[in-house]
Amino acid sequence: MNPQKQVIIGTAGHIDHGKTTLVYRMTGTDADRWEEEKRRGITIDIGFAHLEREGLALSFIDVPGHKDFVTNMLAGVHSVDMGLLVVAADESVMPQTEEHFNILKLLGVSLIIPVITKIDLADTEMVAFTELEIRELFQKNGLNEPDAIFHVSGTTGEGMDSLTHFLFQLGKTIHNENDHQPAHLHVDRSFTIKGHGTVITGTLMSGSLKTGDKITVYPSGKTSVIKKLNNHGHDISEIHARKRVALNVPQFQKNELIRGMVAIAEPLYIATRFADARIRIISGGVDMEDLTRIRVSMGSEDVVARIKLVEAPSEKIPCDVLCQLRFEREVACFMGERFIVRSYSPVHTIGGGIILDSRPGKRRGFHPASTGLKLKDSEDDRSRLMGILTESGKVDSENARARLFLTRQVFETVVQSLTSEKHLVKFEKDSQLYHPDQVKEIEDEILSRVEEFHRENPRKDGYPAGILRHYPESIVRAMVKQGQLVQKGSVIRLPSFSRTYSPDEQAAYQKLLSLLKAAGMTPPLLSALKREFEDGALLTDLLQRGISEGCFVRISSDYFLDTDEYEKFLEHFRDWAAGLGSFGIQEAKAEFGLVRKYLIPLLEHLDGEKITAKMDDKRKLL
Repeated sequence: MNPQKQVIIGTAGHIDHGKTTLVYRMTGTDADRWEEEKRRGITIDIGFAHLEREGLALSFIDVPGHKDFVTNMLAGVHSVDMGLLVVAADESVMPQTEEHFNILKLLGVSLIIPVITKIDLADTEMVAFTELEIRELFQKNGLNEPDAIFHVSGTTGEGMDSLTHFLFQLGKTIHNENDHQPAHLHVDRSFTIKGHGTVITGTLMSGSLKTGDKITVYPSGKTSVIKKLNNHGHDISEIHARKRVALNVPQFQKNELIRGMVAIAEPLYIATRFADARIRIISGGVDMEDLTRIRVSMGSEDVVARIKLVEAPSEKIPCDVLCQLRFEREVACFMGERFIVRSYSPVHTIGGGIILDSRPGKRRGFHPASTGLKLKDSEDDRSRLMGILTESGKVDSENARARLFLTRQVFETVVQSLTSEKHLVKFEKDSQLYHPDQVKEIEDEILSRVEEFHRENPRKDGYPAGILRHYPESIVRAMVKQGQLVQKGSVIRLPSFSRTYSPDEQAAYQKLLSLLKAAGMTPPLLSALKREFEDGALLTDLLQRGISEGCFVRISSDYFLDTDEYEKFLEHFRDWAAGLGSFGIQEAKAEFGLVRKYLIPLLEHLDGEKITAKMDDKRKLL
């Protein structure tokens, strides 16, 4: 059976306050998996159990309460829809009660249901006192008092039916669908099954998976095909978001998969050593110093990092600040992911935060928070993307999608929305996304360079297009399409540009035109022309002008013909060659009366123009 809907419930509370017994009484499953847990009577690692009723499954993640195992607790609660705050009536609120409560609150868990256990071990007065302390805990942390506080006994079963009924009724009202992120899960366990290979478990946070799908695990970036899927002991072919799942991934070795990794249904690169974040520090001393060493619990990951403060070298505690996390090893994370901050030593919870960007540039020094960073400090994907663009000017689409961690469809909707409002520029056949200011800056630079070239080279047709190749081709193409530039062949010019010649330069051009026309098929070659025109640069410009205006034809690097003379020759040549199967140089020489220094380049030019084809020492008309 694979129920349509599953709600994830995490237990929280001090050691030996009855969390595991509570889960066992409701589900019949002993969440203490390890022999050591049963021997010592405490939960060391997270355990799992579930209860199904009328198409709804309550999946319980039982977490350890001992202060030495809070890291394991954090690995379990990242995915919960609601938390059960378990408080024993015979001890009331204890240190880990408060720490676990703060963790749930800092992770954004809004549904926290208080459960007073062991009521059979306390009198009415003690139970009332415990309830009062729970209400004070909520008030002290700025939350409304709970609507209901349940009283139960794991020994006698008193109150269990009422709690279970309430959880099912509440579960029906929870909408935990997630259709904007790619299918992914945080790996909280990995193990091997003989004959099947490696298995990983976690809560599928979004999307769906089916057997045969590929998953990529980060930060390693390795990939495997899913051979089998299992949900609470049931083999299934497909699973949807917000359900516990075990994936059989035999292409991995067990030591390649550890708690803290993120498995994604598509290769979106989310591995990083730096992440922009907003953190809220609620305890830990008087000041938070720049580069303070901390522990970050994020998803099922637990990693040491340093807090790089953005605006000042220290902040008064309590504080809510923008910062950059510098992880001591590569981790997988993405925008919008919540995390817990714990002191490095001695270890205790001091705050929490949210990832604002998983692939920012490395921040140095202290400066007022940039506009881009402020834009990323948002729950709106449009603002987040504009924050990236404001800081970097442009970004590759897949890079941006990985950082925002969105499905392709949702990401494209965001891009289209921003494009239509002209907040973002995306060119056809270009994977880059541009901030309009970046496009304007590039356009202005190109226009400035072309204008300067025109000013320094007034006789040239325009700026050689090849020199612009280090600018985005899509921007140059768009400028031509929009009429900001005019491209003709291999040169680019401003629409307003026209070549200008002095009277002396114009006279020299007329002299060249007359000289080539008068010489017919045997004009002076370039070396002779250079002696005729003392300014070699001017001669080159004049020859290029004659070609662009259709007055000259370039036969070879030093042989230029008057266009009319060339057309008359071509007509004569076609008529003559059409009556021959093939011809050789001597036959052409006799027909046209040209010496080899003119004839050979002319025939090679005809070959290049596909008018003739050379076969050994002969040619034929095509």
